This record gives sequence, C-alpha cells and structure tokens, in this order.
Amino acid sequence: MIPHLPGDELVIERKIRTRLLPVLPAERPPEIRRLDFEEVRIGYDETTARLEAARCLHCPDPAPCIQACPLHNDIPTALWLIERGDFLRAAQVFRQTSFLSEICGRVCPPQTCRNSCTVPQRIVVYFAPKGETNDRLLPASSTHGS
Repeated sequence: MIPHLPGDELVIERKIRTRLLPVLPAERPPEIRRLDFEEVRIGYDETTARLEAARCLHCPDPAPCIQACPLHNDIPTALWLIERGDFLRAAQVFRQTSFLSEICGRVCPPQTCRNSCTVPQRIVVYFAPKGETNDRLLPASSTHGS
C-alpha cells in the first residue's frame, strides 16, 4: 500500500532493515521530571523518527499491523512517509480512519499492532501527539517545550 511518489524507487531491502537497531524515544532527565507532572518520554525528533520508521519491512498485503490495528490504520504507508520526512502526509494517512488520530497512541494499547509486527515499531505510539504547528506536523519532541 506504499504510495508511488514521483521519483520514488519502491525497492525495500528487507534483509538490511531487519538489522537496523531500534531507536528508543528520548526521555526527560529525572532531575527535571521530579519537578513537574509532564511526560517522561519526549518522543522522537525528525531524525530519530525517520530512523525508527526506516525499520518497517513493508510486509506484503495484508500487512499484519494493519490487520491487528482496531482502526485498520495503514501503518506501513504512514511509516514510509515518516521515513521520507513527510510528516503531514503521514498524519493524513492516520486521519483517514480516525478524526482523533493524534491521540491514538495514547488510548490504544501499542501491543495490538506492535505484537503483530515482525520488527516491532515504537514510533506509531509517539508520532505527533501534540498536533500541528504552523501548518507542519512535527514529531512529538519537536513540539515539546524545554
């Protein structure tokens, strides 16, 4: 279901992708966290979001993550767009199945899609929970204040 974008080569090197190490979301330092009730995990910045999204194997249809998702979100396409740095279009993919897509990672147990995935992804949970800023959707940590 990966969209064919002009100039894109749709060659997925699955063997290489299986060797990519997971990128864990950044966390706020404990000495700062103890002073407030803000989130512990900040999420991903643009670079780390793209690295984590690049781990997706883009399984043939029907993708197990789509089948496991209660909303049947097109997770592989969204991750492909995140990998390419197109965060706004990735968010639009999630909005096709839910008008509250920014909170999906907060209310849906991540194990549903992650447990069905060959290379479990964490990015779906942390992708853009803060919404849009200046008409550009950003990864979670880019919208977090210091």
